[in-house]
Amino acid sequence: MSSSQFKTFSQKQLELLTWWCAQSPHRDRDAIICDGAVRSGKTVCMSLSFVFWAFYRFSEQSFEYENGIVDYVTELAGDGAISQPYFIEGTRRGRDRDDWPEYRVK
Repeated sequence: MSSSQFKTFSQKQLELLTWWCAQSPHRDRDAIICDGAVRSGKTVCMSLSFVFWAFYRFSEQSFEYENGIVDYVTELAGDGAISQPYFIEGTRRGRDRDDWPEYRVK
């Protein structure tokens, strides 16, 4: 998507971007859910809103999972997990269609 395809935020998108701010009527919520038409900007707005909220809410803190997703899943599963999570990684070459060039798939 080129930058020329972005449009000014709508009123609903602006509400989503600022739901956690002091002046928002939704500021006491723990989360927000968006539904609507495909390609209406929900993913961009929710992603930006999360980043803005995190920077504002946790400005003096940092978060890190040393082993990435494995540590996160271990934390979620807790002590009662049936098995320990593990991470597998690999690379191959592939293509979407026969007439398209190959690319590395990770």
